[in-house]
Amino acid sequence: MARRHPRHAVLPVQSFVALTAPAAVRDGALTLDEPIAGHWKAYGVHGKERTTLRQVLTRRSGRPRFPAEAAGRDLSPAQLSGSMR
Repeated sequence: MARRHPRHAVLPVQSFVALTAPAAVRDGALTLDEPIAGHWKAYGVHGKERTTLRQVLTRRSGRPRFPAEAAGRDLSPAQLSGSMR
């Protein structure tokens, strides 16, 4: 079973990264648009192989998680607006 990190442990890490990453970019240690997995191999699993530092810092690195039963549904705007009536 995979170990999960509690949410309260993740928030300080996000703050630390947000404060230190710009200095690493300024000093040439990192760039905003290269994959993080190039520096941290363990990060590049489960579809995160191409996630960049820019995506993490702008909170655009997440992927939506839909329940399995939603896979076959028509999620088009027309269908969704019709189901809300």
